[in-house]
Amino acid sequence: MAILSILKQSLGLLWKEPKIFIPKLITTSLYTAVMIFLAGIASQMAEATNYFSGGALSPPDPSVVEGLLADLAIVLVSTLFLLLADLISYAMYPALIRDHNEKRPISLSGALKEAFGAWRILATIGAAVILFAIVGGIFMVPFEVMTIRTGNVSFYLFAALVMLAAALSLLVILFFVVPVGVVEKKGVVDAFRHGFSLSMRHKKDLFAINVFFLILTSATFAILVVAESQGYGMMEASSIALFVLVRVVQAVMYTYISVVNPYFYIAVR
Repeated sequence: MAILSILKQSLGLLWKEPKIFIPKLITTSLYTAVMIFLAGIASQMAEATNYFSGGALSPPDPSVVEGLLADLAIVLVSTLFLLLADLISYAMYPALIRDHNEKRPISLSGALKEAFGAWRILATIGAAVILFAIVGGIFMVPFEVMTIRTGNVSFYLFAALVMLAAALSLLVILFFVVPVGVVEKKGVVDAFRHGFSLSMRHKKDLFAINVFFLILTSATFAILVVAESQGYGMMEASSIALFVLVRVVQAVMYTYISVVNPYFYIAVR
């Protein structure tokens, strides 16, 4: 399989069909709204503890803490909702790429309907991702403690490498599950079984693609962090423009990743 050809064709599709960006632009906007809300909570907590005054921190008013905890509960619920929305938008792309490959008009509403049709698969993947995050967090704790106690960062780096290898393995295993479920209309068990079988058949190519995705995502995140850290010293309008720009870049990169997945599946199925 010509990996570079798949990546190039996927990039070309984004240029030909710009409306494909819409699902990821919507989910990125929703994530941005939650981030702004969370930043507001952090600002209120800092103000309640006199953090900005530069003096000794004071215990916050219990009523303020109660209100902020309620806001944090909203953030938690919103994050779970966004995970679902993200999975649904991700599941739209197999139908979009299939229609493009078959020379049919691309329909966002049709793709959304097909994505909802695979809700059991999406719920299973969402539960697997949450479970992986919880288990991974628990796994990291003792290594973080050893790093703090000894000052030897190698403990933390070892744990981080193990988690990275586990994450890449999970991405390879799950790579074809959503396209199989959406395009072939398979149930949960069959989608996972067939997806796993395809993944094992093309594991070397999938590992290369996911490493590429990881580098792309890390580069996007680095651009986002640098841009936002530099933006604090700018005028307010410039900071807002920069904030919006990096979110658009983020949406473009995630759309590209979402397009490559079903493009590769359709090429090898």
